[in-house]
Formats: sequence, structure tokens, C-alpha cells
Amino acid sequence: MKKCILVWQVPVIEGEPYNPVEYAVHVRKAKKFAEALNRYFAEKNMDYNCVLDKSACSLDEIFSPQYQAVLFAPEAKTRQWLYKKRSAE
Repeated sequence: MKKCILVWQVPVIEGEPYNPVEYAVHVRKAKKFAEALNRYFAEKNMDYNCVLDKSACSLDEIFSPQYQAVLFAPEAKTRQWLYKKRSAE
């Protein structure tokens, strides 16, 4: 079976440890996403299994030969601009 890795939290500095509070808040969403992706792979008879990145986005880890695909789906902190209200112009 082929493996893909889901990079769901991208620190400012590669390999920097995750903030434990942010990790606790966001890891449930990431696990649900990976589970849904694995269900999709199974339904479509695709020979893939998705695992979560736990290396704080270490390039050596995510681009390891053991993974045939890398999926980047960063959580909300990298997209804060989407959730801010725009001032009336």
C-alpha cells in the first residue's frame, strides 16, 4: 500500500515544535480529515493510506522515500486573513 503524509500544521520555522495548545485544538480536525481521506481512498479502491505529519514539517521527514505523496492542508492560523472583517471603504 502506498502512503501519503498530511501536513496540516506548518510552523514558522521548519522543525520548530508545535504549540501544545494549538496542537490539542487542531489535531482533532486533522485526524477527521485524514480519516475521511482514507475512507475516500477505500471507496474508490485506491491503494493509499494517509498519515498525519508529526514532525513539525521537517523537510527530511515529509519528503522521505516512504511517502509517495505529500498533502499540504494547513489549518486556520496560516489563513487568518480569510477570517478577518474588512473595514468599510
